[in-house]
Amino acid sequence: MKKNSWKARISLVLAGLFLAMTACAKEQEESGTETVSETDQENQETTLSPIGLVDVVTVEDPENPAGRIQNQCAGAMVRIQAGNLIGSGVIFDAEAEWLRIATAAHVLANGDGTAKITFDDGYEVTCDKIKQSEKQDLAILEIPRDALLEENGADGAVDHGEKIRRAKFSQEAYDDAANGDLVIALGSRTGVGEDAYAGCILQDYAYFVDFDAYMMLADVMVTPGMSGGGLFDAEGNLLGILCGISEDGEVAVAPMLGLLAIN
Repeated sequence: MKKNSWKARISLVLAGLFLAMTACAKEQEESGTETVSETDQENQETTLSPIGLVDVVTVEDPENPAGRIQNQCAGAMVRIQAGNLIGSGVIFDAEAEWLRIATAAHVLANGDGTAKITFDDGYEVTCDKIKQSEKQDLAILEIPRDALLEENGADGAVDHGEKIRRAKFSQEAYDDAANGDLVIALGSRTGVGEDAYAGCILQDYAYFVDFDAYMMLADVMVTPGMSGGGLFDAEGNLLGILCGISEDGEVAVAPMLGLLAIN
């Protein structure tokens, strides 16, 4: 992902209307106003169509790259609920004492400073240690490892942390990501990491007006609730976090370097 790549000015519907799903079961149509550059028509109004749902990719098909990466990264995915919004997240750091989970900041917009995290095995914890990027639609949730210990009566504590996996990140793979490369989007609105779709990179480094940031643009299927999920390369390396979708169905991805810059 090279900074001298083509830099497009691409306008997207505001992030809060994209992929984060309300906690109620009924889906609703939403609309938003698009921010455009001064060289474009001002106050251009657009309508956000509901993101269509498709069958979840099955993981049993070994020839399906989405299923393969879904299997590989299952333990690194989480479901996040903050207030009435539900989104996804990715465990990108797993230290001895802390887990660090990446998500899109707008997933947390309706919360009270806390978020409920659901792991791959169904275990839930509440997180109140949240850091947000000042420049991008990114947030990090930090959970102490001992919060993953569940008392189980006479049998002692169950360590849910044993099944957790950290998503892979390779600086070399990140730098080498290029237009046309195969990528996989992972996330879900109901379970954890249930939705996996294959696509490709459209622009590895483009400027997004609505986000006022440089991001990646991908041509890949997404469904409500995948916001905050991960975009992975064909080897399972995490490239960035799913943040929004344009009227043309192109997905904006906050790159990993923005995530690593959050202190």
